Amino acid sequence: MIDIKNIFSTNMEILNEQERELSNALSVVKQIKQMLSSQTGGYAPVKKGRGRPSLNVASSFATPSFPAPAKRSPGRPKGYSPKKAAVHATTSVATKPASGKSSSHVPAGKRPPRKGSWLEQIFRILESNGPTPSGKIIETMFKNQKAVKKIVEFRKLIFPVFTRAYRDKFLVNKGGVVHFVKP
Repeated sequence: MIDIKNIFSTNMEILNEQERELSNALSVVKQIKQMLSSQTGGYAPVKKGRGRPSLNVASSFATPSFPAPAKRSPGRPKGYSPKKAAVHATTSVATKPASGKSSSHVPAGKRPPRKGSWLEQIFRILESNGPTPSGKIIETMFKNQKAVKKIVEFRKLIFPVFTRAYRDKFLVNKGGVVHFVKP
């Protein structure tokens, strides 16, 4: 018959054997750590690099001994492609058209509205009807479109257009009636 003392002694033997195996493994790890710290002058955990790797990564592995790391290069910029860089390097300034006018940036407030945009539709309604309340303009635009089914949702889409037009001084709202800005 199995005795409790027999079970206990078997479990103790198994635990003692596992303890010996773990202590051997720990001593091996300590020896390796000691050897590495004596070679590098001290134990320091390896830090992960930040940013994108530079293109010339292979040259850093060329030397067999590993000296102290130099100052890290910032790496290549995001979106950089060697093919694109080669194309840009081969194009010269003479290939660009030499026009009298430069294509400088035009601020949003000075730009005419795109064809078919909501702002252009507002302008057409104001040109045909003269000064009109903003609610009537929105109703007219709602009748001419098919995408949005509810006028409440359509108003939520159009009000920012009016706000931008007021801010950029294309339109003026006087007492709920929308006018063109007088030059």
